[in-house]
Amino acid sequence: MNKLTLALALTAVIATASTAQAATKDRQGFQIGGALGYNKTSIDLGPMADNHHTFSDDDMSGGALKIFGEYNFNKYFALGVELNYLDQGKVKENVSYAPYYYASYEYEFSTVVYGIYAKGALPVTDNFDVFVKAGPTWNYTSSDTLADGTKDENCFGWNAGAGVEYRFDSGWGVRVGYDYFHKTIKSLGNRFTGVFDSANSNLIYGGVSYSF
Repeated sequence: MNKLTLALALTAVIATASTAQAATKDRQGFQIGGALGYNKTSIDLGPMADNHHTFSDDDMSGGALKIFGEYNFNKYFALGVELNYLDQGKVKENVSYAPYYYASYEYEFSTVVYGIYAKGALPVTDNFDVFVKAGPTWNYTSSDTLADGTKDENCFGWNAGAGVEYRFDSGWGVRVGYDYFHKTIKSLGNRFTGVFDSANSNLIYGGVSYSF
């Protein structure tokens, strides 16, 4: 009787392990994850940016947070949703209309990017994938200036990215990737000018995922 019980228990363990391994190889099912990263944002200057407007730094950078969820239809294709928080840092604008007017403005940005995307994956091994992803985004930006205080705005954009992922048989995984966000900031100016046409962001991230 004890031998029969032991045999049944071993069979159950082997079947469970085999099922988990098969799910890992097949990839079908839900996946959630999170990551930390570093973002760098570049400003596109608008039509009013001329020799009267100079910038001490037109590239901004800071930390980032990513949370995502995906449904994998198979090991090659998935649809996902994500939230990205970008701390985009500061940029300083100097305005000069000599001899009548001089001013300096410092802008501080942060943007929350909501996105949906399609992901295509190429399995290199049973556990290791290379992937690309793309989709539309909705971006909510908060900016703070000494002259005008806090200004909030939102706009639509798009995202494209690529990365690699290793999935363990337990369901846990490690993901490293790069994302490009087009038009994370719609426009920005102060009460006198409208010199920022838009801004695009680049994100490098690394994190963990879980498949179930």
